[in-house]
Amino acid sequence: MDGELLVMWRQDGKQRGYWSSRPTKVFALGGEQLPSYRWGNDAGSPSVPLPGGGRATGGRALHAGDTVLPPSRAVIGDGSVLWRRGRQGRETVWLEYDPVTGTHGRASLPALLRSGIRDDAALLTDRCEVLPLQPGLEESPFGTDGTVLGRWVRLEGEGDQARKVAGTPDGRTVSVPAGPDGRSDVTPVGALRLPGGAEPVVAQRHGQAVLFAADDTSPGGELGRVAPGDERGSDFAAGTRLVPPLAFWHALRPVTSGARPCCAR
Repeated sequence: MDGELLVMWRQDGKQRGYWSSRPTKVFALGGEQLPSYRWGNDAGSPSVPLPGGGRATGGRALHAGDTVLPPSRAVIGDGSVLWRRGRQGRETVWLEYDPVTGTHGRASLPALLRSGIRDDAALLTDRCEVLPLQPGLEESPFGTDGTVLGRWVRLEGEGDQARKVAGTPDGRTVSVPAGPDGRSDVTPVGALRLPGGAEPVVAQRHGQAVLFAADDTSPGGELGRVAPGDERGSDFAAGTRLVPPLAFWHALRPVTSGARPCCAR
């Protein structure tokens, strides 16, 4: 953020860190405590850069040089308004919020998520994502309308015909079976544009990215799966040391390594 990276780790039961411009100045990092399980393939929710500097993480904005982490919650934004995830009774909602004060206001939805609402379907609010388009991400393989990235996700149908459907800003939709009770642990993310015109469907399951054939998202149509953050390498990580978390796949670009196409960050 602000041209710097905050490096964080745990040592002797304490949270420590340093800013990349001052790597020798290690400090005790106060505030939000990072859970010990958030290593490996869980990078947490993306933060949103702010026009005046700093990043919105769900609480007060975090700025370069800070030694206290603000509260961290899932954040979405459309470039004008920010929302953080919250609860109203048993319902998950998105609350408009001000990163300067860290306070939230009314529950509402950005235009992309409103476009996914139908009377005969249920919007799966906690599975949705909206992020303002950043320079360099205009060719996101998941697609964009030129203003935002992300997806809405909703549950359609009932019984054996129930499906989870995801819609991306460019107007494309994909779906996966939701199971007879609508509670399948597979959540669609979108169609991934690859070199040569292939568009496999990407879904998330237990922290893994699962790829399905575009015309068959049943278990029989599975093409493969990969755990983001896995440094062991695989056919899915031919052009990078590791596969980044799904939220960062918008930055994937096709490159050529010899005669073999691959993806790199």
